[in-house]
Amino acid sequence: MASSHTSTLVIACLLGFGLGAPAPWEPLHGRSYPTRYTGAAAERLITQQEKDACHNGVRGPSGRLCNAYTQPVEEPTHLGFVKGLQTDDPNLPGGAYGWLAEACFTWFDSTGNKSGGLTWESVNNHKYSPLAASTAWDNSSSVTGHDTNGTVGAWGNCVVHKQDSEYRYIYSNNVPDYYFNPYCPFSIGQGYCIAGEPCPFPTLECGTSTSYGYTAYGDVWVPQINWLKIPLEGNPTRQSPGDMYSSVKEGYHNIGPAVGVALNGVVIQGPNDAGAVNVDEAGFQLMCGGHVTPPVDAYPQYHYHKPADCTPPFKKQAIPVSHGGTPHTHGGLYGYANDGFGIYTYTDINGAAPVLDECGGQFGPVPPSGLNVSTNPEDWEVAYHYHASTATPYHLACQGPALGQCENTQGSGTSFCGKGCGAEVCVQPGTNRTKLEAYLAKWNSTWLQSYTVNDFEMSSL
Repeated sequence: MASSHTSTLVIACLLGFGLGAPAPWEPLHGRSYPTRYTGAAAERLITQQEKDACHNGVRGPSGRLCNAYTQPVEEPTHLGFVKGLQTDDPNLPGGAYGWLAEACFTWFDSTGNKSGGLTWESVNNHKYSPLAASTAWDNSSSVTGHDTNGTVGAWGNCVVHKQDSEYRYIYSNNVPDYYFNPYCPFSIGQGYCIAGEPCPFPTLECGTSTSYGYTAYGDVWVPQINWLKIPLEGNPTRQSPGDMYSSVKEGYHNIGPAVGVALNGVVIQGPNDAGAVNVDEAGFQLMCGGHVTPPVDAYPQYHYHKPADCTPPFKKQAIPVSHGGTPHTHGGLYGYANDGFGIYTYTDINGAAPVLDECGGQFGPVPPSGLNVSTNPEDWEVAYHYHASTATPYHLACQGPALGQCENTQGSGTSFCGKGCGAEVCVQPGTNRTKLEAYLAKWNSTWLQSYTVNDFEMSSL
């Protein structure tokens, strides 16, 4: 991949800007999108300029230029979503944030100063155990009682999982369920832009510039609403892969660069940030796969780029069997992509490396309930799913299956597509063909016949 300096110059040209031209975040900076681009009420398309800006990591004075991928949030009143109720207890849902209690957020007085509620400081004063984690990781495929129920959980994490017959709704305050160190992308006293990036916030300095997330040792998270509506079950028989940042059908997400969400409700963003380079090449150091945005508009926002390897699904595979861990097994469910397919941790059956398509997904058996369990893999159902990875794209480069067309989904001038398996459809070796065909038949029984498939029947599980 080209150097960050070269990449940012290429980005500026691709977006229609040259020497003496306006800054590369114009005219997309500040643009709002009140209409949908998918579903029955779609009124617009994602333009090439909007796609290139988001995929190439162009940032404006308010952050990543990915707002075009957001869609209007339709409150799910049919599932009992109500907000604005008068309540004397801020610890209960139903107030200004609906399913999420007001105690899940920071409160401000009329002058804009913090006056209470949830803050990084208040969470640390609680003295949580370092092993405390969100209940959202428990029996993770269930949506009945396995979240924080909209109240404050471990380390300030608040998340709600709901579903109807077609969609899954995950609402959160975007706060991680573990301790977060104050963060500077490079070091205290330095700025927030990589070399060669047209910097939209040149006066910000980490550990100096104040915000609601300011400390002298770096920035910390500030609670923010993260709303996602994603298909309850993804359709694996699509004719072409989708844009990794796109919502699907009647779905929505309110944080533009989201490609999915972890079960703890923290948004998962794409593999790059400041420019068309991945976060490793940019030099960002990410504890547990995440960091906070620069304090633009005074609100540092927490999010993942890389796998959250300090969370229970990952830790369970890192702990020895003698201490209750389950290494060398299929990875547990860790989150969902915008298209509804599950995202699992690193390994496949018996700890094998997953055989992935260019998007980062595959067809293969998945554990019951999405948990890391010790049942017989031959009894598991087959489904298309993604695996987290230590290499680009970390989660997914496109919404699969890839069908050999991943490059068509990328922004001009950059690509995060993986190596693939040498075929249009990638199936984990040892997968039961009968179960695979039964799974696909729910949508299109002849779909598989149209594509090349890797030799997956050469070995048993």
